[in-house]
Amino acid sequence: GGEHITGETLNVGLGGLFAATRETPPVGQRLSLHLTLPRWDESLVVDGEVRWVHAGEDSGDRNGVRGVGVKFVKLHLYVAAALDNFVRSHARVR
Repeated sequence: GGEHITGETLNVGLGGLFAATRETPPVGQRLSLHLTLPRWDESLVVDGEVRWVHAGEDSGDRNGVRGVGVKFVKLHLYVAAALDNFVRSHARVR
């Protein structure tokens, strides 16, 4: 087993997510993500890769939040369908 990091997903789409985390794994590190969606009985397991890290300074577009940008790798069809449904149901109408 690898290191366990807990974070709050602040932005998610079919390509990946941004998660606020205390620890920031290095860019390029592969992760096994366990996502919990509202009204979904089990967590979704998704493979990902850290694409960028935000150290938490007050500069930048993440409002000083420390975290990581993760690209999904090999998204299983049922996970993609669940994420698509979640994203569509929570999309902001402009």
